[in-house]
Amino acid sequence: MGTLSIGTIGNERSGKTTSRTIRQRIYKTQLFTLGSSGLVRQEDRRIVLIDDLFNQLQGSSVYSKIDLRSGYHQLRVYEEDIPKTTFRTCYGHYEFQVMPFGLTNTPAVFIDLMNRVCKPYLDNKGIHVDPTKIESIKDWASPKSQTEIRQFLRLTGYYKRFIKGFSKIAKSMTKLTQKNVKFDWGEKEETAFQLIK
Repeated sequence: MGTLSIGTIGNERSGKTTSRTIRQRIYKTQLFTLGSSGLVRQEDRRIVLIDDLFNQLQGSSVYSKIDLRSGYHQLRVYEEDIPKTTFRTCYGHYEFQVMPFGLTNTPAVFIDLMNRVCKPYLDNKGIHVDPTKIESIKDWASPKSQTEIRQFLRLTGYYKRFIKGFSKIAKSMTKLTQKNVKFDWGEKEETAFQLIK
């Protein structure tokens, strides 16, 4: 793995970067003023926060997901802009042919593309929990100790946005996790437990 030390990038031993991502370029006597304010025009696009997105999707009933691993590398850089991505290593000068991480407008361009590609598929169906992801919750046995209550609440806490009034429902169980409180699992706690499940 490359190392970063006082602005110096160390040697990368893995060789994972492919010619699809970067290409070597031999420059004669050309000068690039990277970092110049006139070189790149910054896009003024707001990136949506995940909580804002969840709020917009309230009331929907169906969602899907897409794996966007290396998503930026799916975007080709315009030929005339490739020299702007130039960097130098001990092996020579290189330039990105696809969108690298770290450029000023990369997130904005990627979000714009996702909006254009996904917009026709967005409707009022919303977000839902993948049933395979919550099987362990459905199969969870009633807690027999404070530790088991904590484990259950931590796991289900991730999905609390899908359970209306989660905090109120879990209150009786949460009280049993406090110090110096005797573990007394009763009907009230069992009802809350089953409701959250």
